[in-house]
Order: sequence, then structure tokens, then C-alpha cells
Amino acid sequence: MDYTPPFELPPFVIPGQLQYTATLSAPATLNTSGVSGTAVFTVSAPIGDQVEVMPVTADAGTTFEIILSYNGNSDPGFNLGPATVSFTDLQGSAPIFDDTSGVSWDGSQSHVNFHFVANDIAAFSFTSITFTQAITGTGNATTQNLLTYQIQVYDNSYAGDAPPDNPVLLSISPVPEPSICALAGVGMLSLWTTLARRKTRRA
Repeated sequence: MDYTPPFELPPFVIPGQLQYTATLSAPATLNTSGVSGTAVFTVSAPIGDQVEVMPVTADAGTTFEIILSYNGNSDPGFNLGPATVSFTDLQGSAPIFDDTSGVSWDGSQSHVNFHFVANDIAAFSFTSITFTQAITGTGNATTQNLLTYQIQVYDNSYAGDAPPDNPVLLSISPVPEPSICALAGVGMLSLWTTLARRKTRRA
């Protein structure tokens, strides 16, 4: 399956809202048979990187949104049913999404829109997300072309302009090497042991 290349992460702030947007790798086309089944596809960070989501206040006010839109030139004749979402290399708690995905046909173009929103999220990170979307109906076989895709994180709790030192809600960074994680763990253990010894000597 062809994939579009990842793009840069362009953070921006608008009055009354902190908002960060990232464009990840996503399938350039989506082929559907139009019969009952599933459509499975994955969006991912660049190889070796991870996506980090860091709300201003955990479980309050921060929204995580995923948008993928495809279009085609024939009537798909199917609907989208319930979807499941799975994360690769998930750290933290996976968000619970509201799924408002749908299919439309205006007589000349079809639109298949995948739209997932999670509100009041806690911090988490991942390297990719896989969607398994149910397809219901007995329509036509179609090829849908990628039109729009992005993930964004925003916080609406600001009444005016965001502060100059506004927090970074969404970032793409290298995945920590296992050796670095191990060294960090050893360092914490060493610090804990040293403090414990000092406490014992004082006693």
C-alpha cells in the first residue's frame, strides 16, 4: 500500500485556544469492496519517532482529534459501522474516542470521512494508530483517494490569547532507546539506594 510522506509539525495558537496539529503517514488510497466487512488502515509517525500528547491539565479540557478524509468518483453504496482503534507502543492511557465517521455521495463524488474525537484526555504517547472500521452494505467496489489527514490536540480553557509560554500539547520526538531507559532506571535505583543508606546511617 502506498503511503504519503510525513510532514513537519506546525504548532500554532489562536485566541481562546491552544492548538497543535501534526500530519502523519497515512495510506494514499483506500480500496473497498462495498460489501459487509472491514477497512483496516494505519497512520504512523516517521520511523524511529513517537507522537507525544501532553494536556495542560490531565483529564480536563484537552481534546485529541483524528481526521482522515478520502474521496472518489463513484457511488460507494456502503455505510461505516462501529470502529475499533489500537495503538502501537502505547505509553499511558489510551483515549476513548467518539466515532463520527461517515460516507456520502453527491451524484458526482463520494466522500469517506474517518473522524475520531476524545475529550478530557490524559498524557500518552504512541508510534502508530490502526483503525478497523466496519463496512455495512452491498455497494460498489471503489478506490478512494486521500484528501485530508491530520491529528490535532487543542485546549479551549483560555478566555483570551494563550500565554507566551504556552505548553506544547503535541510533539513528535525520537523513541527513547532501550539502553537509555535502562540507564535511567539504574540511575533512579542508585539514587534510591544512596538515600536509603544515608537514612540508615543517620538512624
